[in-house]
Amino acid sequence: GYDPWGVEIKMVPTMVVGLDTFHSKTGKRSIQASVFSISHKFSQYLSFVNSSKGKNEYHDNLSQNFLSAIKTFKEKFNTLPQRFIIYRDGVGDSQLYFTKKYETEEVLKIMETVYKDQILPQIIYIIVKKRISVKFFKDGGNPNPGTIVDEKVVKPNFYEFYLVSQRTTKGTATPTNYNVLMDTQLTNRKTGDKAAIPPGQLQFITYALTHLYFNWMG
Repeated sequence: GYDPWGVEIKMVPTMVVGLDTFHSKTGKRSIQASVFSISHKFSQYLSFVNSSKGKNEYHDNLSQNFLSAIKTFKEKFNTLPQRFIIYRDGVGDSQLYFTKKYETEEVLKIMETVYKDQILPQIIYIIVKKRISVKFFKDGGNPNPGTIVDEKVVKPNFYEFYLVSQRTTKGTATPTNYNVLMDTQLTNRKTGDKAAIPPGQLQFITYALTHLYFNWMG
């Protein structure tokens, strides 16, 4: 279908991934949702919904969904993604170790399988937290949309930043916390050359992506 708008950023072929988990109130079922971008403007996505018994945070079908999305990307653009930017919602601080040990390691295994002797893609795995108590102010009011805070109040041993994405006319703007759990580099196995993405560019991409919810005009 038609895309009302998109994000145009000149960079290597990139796939944006969104992961989230919902738990039923009874705790008997968990729903894992994942989306994978399949357009240069990041405006079209493949989506997958899987369910499991109990309160399961882990995405059991992660490998299968990744492989399906990568296959679609390759068929559409005749190339593999060189960068994956993964936004993972629904993970608290107490679950960071579990997520890093299992989910990020599984993603790395997927890439090793798919890319084999090719250039390994860069993988940026970001934990997104919206329900936080941190607030920022500017001249007695709300900060401007696009405000980034990545020093002073961030944890010294974390690669994280706060982003105010929206313009708030009533009440207090609530920033979103982004904790970069893993950031590999684009690696050429033959030459050993590596290419990273600067924090400022990652922050800009993240801010731009927040404008892709077509049902919200604010």
